[in-house]
Amino acid sequence: MRKLVAAALFAALTTFVVAMSLRAPDATVALLAVAGITVLVTWFAGQHSTEEESGLALANPASAVALTLVGRSNSATIFPLIASQLIGAVVGGFAALGLGLDSELGDTLIWSEPTLLATGIVVGVLGVVATWLIFAIDQQVSEAYAAIPPLLTGASLPLSLGSALNPAVVFGLATANLISWDVASVAAVAGLLAAVVGAYTVNVISPTD
Repeated sequence: MRKLVAAALFAALTTFVVAMSLRAPDATVALLAVAGITVLVTWFAGQHSTEEESGLALANPASAVALTLVGRSNSATIFPLIASQLIGAVVGGFAALGLGLDSELGDTLIWSEPTLLATGIVVGVLGVVATWLIFAIDQQVSEAYAAIPPLLTGASLPLSLGSALNPAVVFGLATANLISWDVASVAAVAGLLAAVVGAYTVNVISPTD
């Protein structure tokens, strides 16, 4: 239960910070905020790791799927874990939506949304890279590497999709009316499929023998 609560809190915090980052003075600051919260949550999640199980599954549904496929996360908890992350992200989205009504926060840095095809391709490709990085972080590589996927995604897609590689957060952002539900759904599916591909291809780039 404690891990499920932690997963929900991580998702809520990430969603809220990502949503509020869109009110930053410029796009660079906003993107750095997204990268920063991603690294912080990854570090917190990693504190739950043991020799048998990776706590990084708590940070992101895609990470949870990938780590489960390689035996680093308990398959019996995958669905409750993802459900907790989705609930947390939606709560974070509603919190951001409420604060977004406050005119003192200023305008949002919302750019036009990409096509569904572009969203799927970019999230799919970068999602595989993000999965490989999660495995590297799980093997004691610095959590700072978790900043790479959101930075690449934010440079490739509109700023509101800087955290598109987190399937829970994109639904939270849709709840906050910052991206459409169609785009959020495509990004979430592409991210989860990329996690599966990343899990089965990691040995190609990092052979164990």
